[in-house]
Amino acid sequence: MAPDDALLLIENAVTALNPQHQAESLLTEASELHLLFALQPDITARGIQPSSRLAELRCIDYDDFVQLTIQHHVTCYWK
Repeated sequence: MAPDDALLLIENAVTALNPQHQAESLLTEASELHLLFALQPDITARGIQPSSRLAELRCIDYDDFVQLTIQHHVTCYWK
C-alpha cells in the first residue's frame, strides 16, 4: 500500500477488528501508516467491539463509503 492509500473493511472483514482475531495485529500496524476505515453497519450487524489498539480506526456509514470511492479513484475488492 502507498502512504496515501486507505483500507476499508466491509462485510465479514470487520471481524478482523476483534482483539482476539489473528489479523488484528496486522491492522494495528497498518493503521499507523495508512487510513483505516470500517463500515459501521457491518460492525453493528456482527456485534464486533473493535480493538482499543486501533485508535486511528474510523467507523463510517454508506455515505462516507461513497465519498471514499470518489476520493480514491482506484479501488480493489477481495472476497
